[in-house]
Amino acid sequence: MRQIFSKIDESRLLLVLFNELDATSNRLNLGPESSPIQIALRRLSANLRVPAHHHIGAPRSDSNFTECWFVMSGRVHGRLFDTDQTELINFELVGGDFAIFFGGGHELQVDEEETVFVEFKTGPYDPLAANNKVAF
Repeated sequence: MRQIFSKIDESRLLLVLFNELDATSNRLNLGPESSPIQIALRRLSANLRVPAHHHIGAPRSDSNFTECWFVMSGRVHGRLFDTDQTELINFELVGGDFAIFFGGGHELQVDEEETVFVEFKTGPYDPLAANNKVAF
């Protein structure tokens, strides 16, 4: 697992990169508790049962955006930008890899044909709306 922090605010986590090999315990929380999405990496034993339940909604701020990428197969490259839009890192994801963005900006480049990629983010989000992205 690799964590990338802002150079502007060194306590602010911007990106977590990981894959299944990082699952070495029953539960590893991957993001800050203040994030609108809670993500844990878990290695589970046979016969574990999580009783039926549902989650009670909590208030959230529209300024807390989170995006996650999962590459099922293929290969992509990503770029992470700090809160001042300067590039922090360039990274590669291959089948089985995850990236979780907690802030900053990002860019995606697909490197292989037929790459299967899952993207999820806090919503609501309209991919066709002109006012939901800021290009730089």
